[in-house]
Amino acid sequence: MSLQIDSANEDYSFYNETTGNTISGTFNVSTNPNYAGTYITSNDHFIIEVPEEIIITSIPLGGKAFGLSFGISSERDLNDENLLGNYIFIRYDSDGLDAYGGFAINAGGTYTYGLAPDEVTSPFNYFQGDGSGTWNVSPDDSSRITFVEGVYTATGTILPGKLLLLNDTAGGYNIGIKYPSSPVSFGEIAGTYTCIDYLEDGDVGIGHYQLPSSSAPISWYIDYQNYGVDSGTSTDNLERHPYINNLFTIMEGDWYTSMLLLPGDVILHNCAEWDGSDWNIVSTGIGARI
Repeated sequence: MSLQIDSANEDYSFYNETTGNTISGTFNVSTNPNYAGTYITSNDHFIIEVPEEIIITSIPLGGKAFGLSFGISSERDLNDENLLGNYIFIRYDSDGLDAYGGFAINAGGTYTYGLAPDEVTSPFNYFQGDGSGTWNVSPDDSSRITFVEGVYTATGTILPGKLLLLNDTAGGYNIGIKYPSSPVSFGEIAGTYTCIDYLEDGDVGIGHYQLPSSSAPISWYIDYQNYGVDSGTSTDNLERHPYINNLFTIMEGDWYTSMLLLPGDVILHNCAEWDGSDWNIVSTGIGARI
C-alpha cells in the first residue's frame, strides 16, 4: 500500500496494490492546540506526518476493521543504508495489538525473530527462537525489503537506525523500534507526543500524551469521534520497565498502560483493564513528536 501526502495543496491519495483500489481526498491542518499540525480529512479521518520519516493515520487503508495505519517514507534507497540490528516489535491485527517480540536483521541476508511472553522477568532477548528466513532489498523498489520464510513472502521497509515496518502474512502489520542496548532515560523520552488512539469498540480519537522528564505522572488529551474528550493526569508515576530498555508503564488499580518508545520520536501505547482473570486491551495508540 502507498499513501501520498501533498501538504502544500492539502490533499492525499492512497493506492492499494493488492486490490487496485485508489482513494483520494483533501484535508485541513488542525489549529487545535491539543493536536496542532495534524491533518483532518474531509471525511473526518486523522493524519499525523513527520515529513520524510513516518505517517500515522486513521484512514482505513487496510480495511475497515482496524482504525490505525502506519507508514515509513519511501524516499530512500535502502541499498545505501545500514539496516542491520535488533528491533522490538508489536504486531497489530484486525482487533489492535496481537503480539510482541524481537526481530533481528543480520548480515548475510538472514533474519530471526521471537515472540515474548506477557511477563518479561529477565533482560529482553527475544530476537530468535520462533522463526528465521532471508531478506534482501527489492530489485523492483529500493525503498522496500522482501522477507522470505519457507513458502511465505512478506514486504517491509526500514527507517534506518529507527523503525521497521513489516506486513503480516496472516493479515495486519508489525512495527519494530530499534532496540537500545542500554536503558532509555526519562530525559530522552520527555515531551509531547501527538497520537491517534483506537478503542476496542472502534471509536477513534486524536490528541496527545505529555511524558515527564522523571518518574512522575503523565497527562493526556484525546478527542474521540463518538465519546468526546478524555483528558487528565495519572495518579501514579510513569516507570521504566526493569527488563525492557525502552518500555515505560503505569499501573493504576485495574488499569495498566504500556508505552514502547523510540525516544523523542515515536510512541506505541496500549491500555489494558483487569477483568478479574485476565488483561483485556481497551485502547491502542500510535503517536509521534511533530
